[in-house]
Amino acid sequence: MKRISSCLIILVMMYGAVQGQILARDKYAKKYIKQANLIYLPLKSAPFPHPMRAEGYTYHDQFFPPAQHYQDNTVLVIFPNYYRIAEKVDLIFFFHGWWNNIDSTIQTFNILEQFLLTKKNAWIIVPEVARKAPDSFGGKLEDPQGFKNLVKDVLDFMLRVGLIENTEVGDIILAGHSGAYQVISAILAQGGLTNQVKEVYLFDALYGQTERFLTWIEKSNGKLINIYTKDGGTKSETERLMATLNEKKIGFLKVSEEQLNVDGLKNNRLIFINSQLGHNEVIHKNNNLYRFLDASILKSVN
Repeated sequence: MKRISSCLIILVMMYGAVQGQILARDKYAKKYIKQANLIYLPLKSAPFPHPMRAEGYTYHDQFFPPAQHYQDNTVLVIFPNYYRIAEKVDLIFFFHGWWNNIDSTIQTFNILEQFLLTKKNAWIIVPEVARKAPDSFGGKLEDPQGFKNLVKDVLDFMLRVGLIENTEVGDIILAGHSGAYQVISAILAQGGLTNQVKEVYLFDALYGQTERFLTWIEKSNGKLINIYTKDGGTKSETERLMATLNEKKIGFLKVSEEQLNVDGLKNNRLIFINSQLGHNEVIHKNNNLYRFLDASILKSVN
């Protein structure tokens, strides 16, 4: 594993990243160097830049210029040192919401810590979407086959540098907070790897695109966990989806966060969790990302 750790910065520089960015991010990476590699890849298939944000974006009369918010093509790959090469590569994607970026997300919400606790034999990938902006647009990941292109580029890179032996995609989990509902719904609808997506976690994120999630529920055997709060703005849409599921006689578990247990997470396909936490607390305050992943389909490393 020493070989993998030592190549972190070299791998990123091979792909032309700005050296100052590498150094700033490596300071955080060093904290976990014995547990995982944080590999920041600039990829053409990353969500941005995208033609629909080439001129920037305006929200409530505030302009968000492209250079600061829509030009970052970084994709973070968190590759745990305990990873064991398998016949297929299992992947977890996490998408941040409004006003965040990759770095603020993994640090504020303890994404890395929660993932490593699970010992799941997978990688977690965090693409940069709209950077520090109030925007749910998912860039190229909303284009047909856009998600498939991104997964291919990530796996091709990892194969070239010898971290894996094949690029066959296994099971995929999509998770996201707040405005991430839009990019996740687009991936399910036309991302190109819908059959490989086995689980979806919405962290106070069901603001819309509910028909896309419903279509995925009906056409797949995938697992949906939707945790919502009283004041986060997702309660009404969540209740609407549950009402539709009732009408269609599709069973689901509705439970308060306090009552949720491991059996509930493992034995139900559709789970709606009413949380008393704040909008920005549902990912990490009670280690919910860890709990969901720990009960997931993914295999653990013993």
